[in-house]
Amino acid sequence: SYYKKEAMLYEEIKNERNSPIDSRKLASSYIRLGYSYKLLKKFDESEKIYKKGIALREDLEKMENSLSDRSNLANSYNSLGALYYSIKRYDDAELYYKKAISRQEYLMENRNSLNDKNNMATYFSNLGILYYSMKRYKDSEIYHKKSVYLREEYKEDRNLISDTEKLAEIYESLGSLYKSVQKFED
Repeated sequence: SYYKKEAMLYEEIKNERNSPIDSRKLASSYIRLGYSYKLLKKFDESEKIYKKGIALREDLEKMENSLSDRSNLANSYNSLGALYYSIKRYDDAELYYKKAISRQEYLMENRNSLNDKNNMATYFSNLGILYYSMKRYKDSEIYHKKSVYLREEYKEDRNLISDTEKLAEIYESLGSLYKSVQKFED
C-alpha cells in the first residue's frame, strides 16, 4: 500500500536526520496506515502500527510539549480506542478513550478552540457509546450529556442529533420511556 511505502520512506528519513518534523510525519503515516489496516480488518497489524505512531507522538509530547502534538496524541488515542471498540476489547477501548479525553482537557484549558470542543464532544460521545455497549447506561448517559452540552454550545447539529438520539435510547433502556419521548420532542 502507499501508506506502507510512505511509512518506510519516513522511517529512513527519520533515521538519517532524527528531527521532530520527521517524527511527526512518520507518526502521522503510522496512524493512517493503522487506520487502513483497521478498514481491511487486519486488527493485529492495525494495533501494532497505531502503537508505533502513538509512541512517537508521546515522545514528541515530552520533547516539544506543543499544543499541536497534544492534539495529535489525543486523536491517536481515540483512534486506538475505536479499534479496540470495534473488536470488542472494551477495557482497552475505555483506557484509550479516557487518555484522549485527558489530553483534550488540557487543550480545552489552554486553547479552547472550536476544533478542541468538537474533538472533546467526539471523545465524550465515543466513551458514551462504549458504555452503552457495555450496558453501563448511567455512565453512557453522563458522557452523552457532556457531548450534547458541547455540541449545543458550538451549534454542531449533525452529531448533536446523533447524541440526542443515543440519550433517548439510554432512557428507554433504563425503563424511562417518558424521558425518551421527551428527548425526541425537544
